[in-house]
Amino acid sequence: MKIFLPAEKIRRAVDKYLVQSSSSPQSTASSCPSSSIFCVRFRHAPPSCACLYFRRRCSLVKDIVILNRSPYESDLRKAARRLKNMMDADLLTPNMAEHECEMNAAEDKPKRMICQPIIREGIFRFDCSENTRDAAYPSFSFANVKGREEGITTCRSPEYIPVYLHSNGQQIVTVELPVGTFLYGTGEVSGPLERTGQRVFTWNTDAFGYGPGTTSLYQSHPWVLALLPSGDAYGVLADTTDRCEVDLCEASVIRFVAPAVYPVVTFGPFASPFHILASLYHAIGNVFMPPKWSLGYHQCRYSYVSDERVLKVAKTFREKGIPCDVMWMDIDYMDSFRCFTFDQERFADPKSLVDKLHTSGFKAIWILDPGIKCEKGYSVYDSGCENDAWVLQADGKPFVGEVWPGPCVFPDFTQAKVRHWWSNLVKDFICNGADGIWNDMNEPAVSKVITKTMPESNIHRGDNELGGWQSHSHYHNVYGMLMAKSTYEGMKLATRKKRPFVLTRAGYIGSQRYAATWTGDNLSTWEHLHMSIQMVLSLGLSGQPLSGPDIGGFGGNATPRLFGRWMGIAAMFPFCRGHTDSGTIDHEPWAFGQECEEVCRLALLRRYQLLPYIYTLFYMSHTRGAPVVAPIFFADSKDQNLRKVENEFLLGSILVCASTLQDKGSNEILFVLPKGIWLQFDFGDSHPDLPLLYLQGGSIVPVGRMIQYVGEESLSDDLILIIALDEHGKADGILYEDAGDGYDFYEGEFLLSYYEAELKSSVVTVRVSRSEGSWRRPRRALHVHLLLGFGAKVDAVGVDGEELHIVMPSASQMASLFAEAEIRYRAMMESANPIPDSQPPELPPCKGAELSRIPVELKSSDWVLQIVPWIGGRIISMLHAPSGMGCNGFKVRLKLVDMKNIVELNISLLAAQRNTLRNLEQSDKEESISLKGDIGGGLVLLRCISLPKEKPEILRISSGIVAENLGPGSGGFSRVVCLRVHPTFTVQHPTEVYVAFTSMVGSKFEFRPECGDLTFEGDGRPNGEWMLVDRRAGFGLVNRFDKDDVQKCMIRWRTDLLTPNMAEHECETSATEDKPKRMVCQPIIGEAIFRFDCSEHARDAQYPSFSFANVKDREAGITTCRSPEYIPVYLHSNGQQIVTVELPVGTFFYGTGEVSGPLERTGKRVFTWNTAAFGYGPGTASLYQSHPWVLALLPSGDAYGVLADTTYRCEWSLGYHQCRYSYDSDERVLKVAKTFREKGIPCDVMWMDIDYMDGYRCFTFDQERFADPKSLVDKLHSSGFKAIWMLDPGIKCEKGYSVYDSGCEKDVWVLQADGKPFVGEVWPGPCVFPDFTQAKVRHWWASLVNDFIGNGADGLWNDMNEPSVFKVITKTMPKSNIHRGDNELGGWQSHSHYHNVYGMLMAKSTYEGMKLATRKKRPFVLTRAGYIGSQRYAATWTGDNLSSWGHLHMSIQMVLNLGLSGQPLSGPDIGGFGGNATPRLFGRWMGIAAMFPFCRGHTVSGSIDHEPWAFGQECEKVCRLALLRRYQLLPYIYTLFYMSHTRGAPVVAPIFFADSKDQNLRKVENEFLLGSILVCASTLPDKGSNQIQFVLPKGIWLQFDFGDLHPVSVSR
Repeated sequence: MKIFLPAEKIRRAVDKYLVQSSSSPQSTASSCPSSSIFCVRFRHAPPSCACLYFRRRCSLVKDIVILNRSPYESDLRKAARRLKNMMDADLLTPNMAEHECEMNAAEDKPKRMICQPIIREGIFRFDCSENTRDAAYPSFSFANVKGREEGITTCRSPEYIPVYLHSNGQQIVTVELPVGTFLYGTGEVSGPLERTGQRVFTWNTDAFGYGPGTTSLYQSHPWVLALLPSGDAYGVLADTTDRCEVDLCEASVIRFVAPAVYPVVTFGPFASPFHILASLYHAIGNVFMPPKWSLGYHQCRYSYVSDERVLKVAKTFREKGIPCDVMWMDIDYMDSFRCFTFDQERFADPKSLVDKLHTSGFKAIWILDPGIKCEKGYSVYDSGCENDAWVLQADGKPFVGEVWPGPCVFPDFTQAKVRHWWSNLVKDFICNGADGIWNDMNEPAVSKVITKTMPESNIHRGDNELGGWQSHSHYHNVYGMLMAKSTYEGMKLATRKKRPFVLTRAGYIGSQRYAATWTGDNLSTWEHLHMSIQMVLSLGLSGQPLSGPDIGGFGGNATPRLFGRWMGIAAMFPFCRGHTDSGTIDHEPWAFGQECEEVCRLALLRRYQLLPYIYTLFYMSHTRGAPVVAPIFFADSKDQNLRKVENEFLLGSILVCASTLQDKGSNEILFVLPKGIWLQFDFGDSHPDLPLLYLQGGSIVPVGRMIQYVGEESLSDDLILIIALDEHGKADGILYEDAGDGYDFYEGEFLLSYYEAELKSSVVTVRVSRSEGSWRRPRRALHVHLLLGFGAKVDAVGVDGEELHIVMPSASQMASLFAEAEIRYRAMMESANPIPDSQPPELPPCKGAELSRIPVELKSSDWVLQIVPWIGGRIISMLHAPSGMGCNGFKVRLKLVDMKNIVELNISLLAAQRNTLRNLEQSDKEESISLKGDIGGGLVLLRCISLPKEKPEILRISSGIVAENLGPGSGGFSRVVCLRVHPTFTVQHPTEVYVAFTSMVGSKFEFRPECGDLTFEGDGRPNGEWMLVDRRAGFGLVNRFDKDDVQKCMIRWRTDLLTPNMAEHECETSATEDKPKRMVCQPIIGEAIFRFDCSEHARDAQYPSFSFANVKDREAGITTCRSPEYIPVYLHSNGQQIVTVELPVGTFFYGTGEVSGPLERTGKRVFTWNTAAFGYGPGTASLYQSHPWVLALLPSGDAYGVLADTTYRCEWSLGYHQCRYSYDSDERVLKVAKTFREKGIPCDVMWMDIDYMDGYRCFTFDQERFADPKSLVDKLHSSGFKAIWMLDPGIKCEKGYSVYDSGCEKDVWVLQADGKPFVGEVWPGPCVFPDFTQAKVRHWWASLVNDFIGNGADGLWNDMNEPSVFKVITKTMPKSNIHRGDNELGGWQSHSHYHNVYGMLMAKSTYEGMKLATRKKRPFVLTRAGYIGSQRYAATWTGDNLSSWGHLHMSIQMVLNLGLSGQPLSGPDIGGFGGNATPRLFGRWMGIAAMFPFCRGHTVSGSIDHEPWAFGQECEKVCRLALLRRYQLLPYIYTLFYMSHTRGAPVVAPIFFADSKDQNLRKVENEFLLGSILVCASTLPDKGSNQIQFVLPKGIWLQFDFGDLHPVSVSR
């Protein structure tokens, strides 16, 4: 933080409040005593000022205060007190070097925040400490700032306590909610309504053309509404104006990250989301009461360029009978874009224009931006300078930024005097007849800078009650809100007879007190139509009920159907305005043909008939905090099927609006409705392009007559009530009426009528039950439409205020009414003219577009290029002459990405010009092509592709963005973007390519497609170049770039780009199906097991199953009465079959076999491709085994499983086993075994890794170190040990080696594509690999195993059988290798087909070989690689893990997921294979792993000893206790395996198996069930079992032990 203060004053204040230092003003540094709180440095700029520096723990504090004018003493004291509180809260660190950047000061453990009840019952403020509570800045969100500061007394305690961490100057607050919670809100956001998995950043941003993934839009609402599994609702507000990350990526977890310090305010839980919103509004203030005319339709355009055009459009509305209330004037009305001025030619008499509009029933709204042109003589600028009103730079001078008028200054709305100055300007401006004001560009937007706003170092001299003098980073998010407030107050100054109407683009939570908003500069696309629904809903859930989109889309040209359907749904939104960009076609309702015009007319007439109801909703929102629109789940918060519905919403709480879709009219859609009675109705306007309306049973909706504008209605007009009775025959509703403008309603000048209807004895009585307000009820007719269902209704007429009795029709009459209604509805649908789905008129083509599709050829001595300009300058052919390599299909394309919002934009370079560039050093010429593409906002993308003569081996591509024609527009300069270059290549040999580079710090890397998508930043970036290598072609393409210009590098492997032999000019694969299709079903095996195929033909074409124990079971259908509840659907795309199974909302997923990461798999992606994955992490996508199986736990607690049956990508054995890579001699093996017995530590098995072999050749023994294996085994047996030996599949290519020779003789090897045996490098050197897909090869291997068992082996260990191959980037053999498989397995196939079952077939062969050796013993085989079904032959372990706490924790969920995927006999390498364990890590790992099905310790060569006694006496004791416990439980464990073997029961299972309906158990990972009745509860890295509060299933669970209680593990 820098605080600029007069030197004498700062010295006095610092001495008094903060430090004990006596530095002179001339010093450059002070030597503070150890008791000092921070250091003081004095500088000479600005003059006569000192500069005080201090830092937060990890980063420079951003707040800046400048006090070089009087008065400053009180400000200084307040600043000093706040800093003192922050230091007391341990947020500031003394004596930090001025240039120090970062410290490792992150706190290790989250701490609970302290709580204070505020405002009313159920609302709590949380702070990190008492000191941070005092240090927090004042609130902008609260309507009454004191409400946040003053505690109240309450009996209620908070149910959920946020926890916090401080890291790098950030305060990270986390709120964990029950599993199955749905998250909403976060304000103005794109993307889905339900926000789980989303992350946004509150930083108001000019975001033209935003997409569903844009993370910062125009407004900031650090607020989340949570819907708990019970249906209760809960809300959390991070009350900070700083940039705040709202992280909802983790299910049921809310996380805020923002600069420290700030409070968090929680609301609830309350019984319904309505209650949550009412409580939120109570805190942040209700929406201003809008004038009634503002709820009509608004027409706008950037820009109606003259008053004549405005009047012509207004006149057309009236001539065509299309309702409209407001005409809008964008910036072209101004004189050279100077605010508060009028163009003297095009808008010479604004008062006359407004008068003419008023005469026709229109209101006028004018735009005002914050940027004030720097121009002496311009009165607004001059008066602002006189009042010192501008935002300042860090040097104290007014900040100047470029906007529409040119160089501009910006009012500092954080000062009361500036807000008053602006309000007076608005008041005077209103005299021109403005009915409303539109504040745009107020993020604030600044052009020609990449941040699109002013520097964060700018200074606001804010009022003390707002937070005082601060940097722009503190006030940025509230700048637009403060401008809107100033504008609102200015309109109130103009007249008390009218209510202000202000529309603001930028805002903050609380803005609803002053202004409406719209969803910014959207696009004319179906995606934006759909997003507009959830954006309006999310704003409503975040405190802003008065919002709507630019109907039809601001950017681009709408089609007739898009515009008409958008109008249909948007006519039901709170704010209803059509608006479009300059340069687009006309977007008035009549501009798209008669069919669209008619739909728009019907939609707006419907809105105007509903205006009495909509105006009532706003009164209830203004006075009681009720929502105007809400998601449909508000009707039944317990119904989880409603929680993600986005194409329907509630208008109020009783009326459902159900939208059309792009390809379906409303009459073609089956809508989801809440439970209960919901009756469809219309206004005689049913149309397939209009939404459907449903009224809830028990409700009354007041409607009015058809009008063209609000001013046409009168209190004496007939009133219409639409009534839907509930199951008890009752209904009620309200109607609010006042003057429609002004504030007399605060004095009681209104009429609030409560209507009720009740059915008794076949007569429905409608009456006014009570009224509020001083107005007398007007004498008017009352029309009642009583809905009966199926479109039928009964009409009656009476007098408002008097009882009206309606006789219900008889049953026969009812049937007749239903039939008539059906006929009437069908007639309307048949007579309706649906809007055609035609395209908009094309704009004139760009210059040079005629070249856009013609390939251009460039040549040099080394390169011949074919370039197509129209697709972004794509190089479709590259011939490298010296090597003869033709890189057909190599493509280079470019995308732009919004720097803040990460929205990718496809660019077409439409203008191309062939150039000849002269080289300055040579007289020779070089060829190039220059391309230019318009990317909007006056910006163009320039690209030059050239072949330098002096360096013929180089192909140079230069790209840049240039501001060519910056003109004004509502979008701001929002297309100022960060250039992202995407060289994109289609490769010929996808399994043989990799990307190689050296990083900025010198590390060398190679990445292949299996590595997935990667991102490199900072020192991880390539050091100026990277290479794409094709090993098979022997070709590498070097790509160089300027590392100073590149901030981030990404590798993205795409399936469609890794396809060989693509057509040279093909842009996209055309074989993708458009719509998913239902699969065909066949019951198999037993009740409720179903096989699904794409078709009958596809069923016959399937390969045989490896997963089924009896292959015929999958093929033979059975007869059953049961039908499948969930039908998979499929698509075929790019040679892939994509199968999707949609399950109920709230389903949890498990299984997927041997996988790292969490137990619950939602949000995870794995690839079934057996891979040697040493040191895998929680995000590794492919491990050693493949289990394409998912177990789903439904919300009801029922379970469901899905198996993709494809091999393609996508009693002594239960004791303790001791292993090491390697016990390198028989003496070492016997010594370890002896130590087990001497120390009394149970153990059953000793393992021999590959060092027992002679030169790593399988089935051999080293003649020095393991000279007599039979004798070794006999000695082990005499001590009670068994012996297990390793066998790998790689057989050394060495004539005279008997295994190799016999294999060659029997032709057993896997072949290359050319028919020769494949040779790959493994431990022995060059090796061949048995083809286990052949029965003769499996028999050959089994015979070798049979002979090997004669040496005394009790079990065999199959390792490296993915199969693993060294010195290749894929770590395995080529997919093109050939397996000559038996017909019953699938016949001759490439390795890609058999890869995932290679290890399983090897394990099966080994298992059969052991059975050949003797029938008296059961085989024991351990396999690293496997496939679902491997459990029939072998146990498994979780591969080469690491000695880390993360891997300890992962081992629990990996064993559980393997069990959930059919493999019950598994376990990890206890202590970790790679690295060195610590005593606590090893001991606690042994404690929990002693309860796993398979229990083995194993470690890598080069590590320290990992036997139980190797870590000291304390660890040795824990290991002894753990293993004694296991051996005491062996009768139970052995019984579990018998039950698993005979009945398919699990051996271990997640704890939710004890109660599948309890959602709190579904993500528990540090506990599991051993069998179904015993819970094993693990330790944590920092806590023993006696320090943990474990989650247990409901019911009785009694803790027990074996007299071995120890803080390692607990059994219950």
